[in-house]
Amino acid sequence: MSACVLYHFAFDPGSRAARLALGEARLDFTETPVRPWEEGCPVATLNPSGMPPVLQLSDAGRPLTLCEPAAILGWLEERTPEPFLLPADPAERAEVRRLLTWFERRFTDEVNAVLL
Repeated sequence: MSACVLYHFAFDPGSRAARLALGEARLDFTETPVRPWEEGCPVATLNPSGMPPVLQLSDAGRPLTLCEPAAILGWLEERTPEPFLLPADPAERAEVRRLLTWFERRFTDEVNAVLL
């Protein structure tokens, strides 16, 4: 796999999760900080929602653009031979996803909305 480029916004929790997961996976990646509200932000042309994080890479010789945390973390999880981010048990995986969604909702409403 060739180099990965992660477009991210430092205060965005999804961007932080992507950076942490890429580090845990020990993938070589270049960080490109973006400000999604600024004109000419590259994320606007890469992701239909216009929001970071976006990961660009080459996978099996083909270009791949992964938009938003679920796609990035899911791709990382699926490319490892054993469970990497989620437990092996399907019920436990479902519980992790439930808690993650709850946390993201609360964080967005109670922290990000105030800070940003």
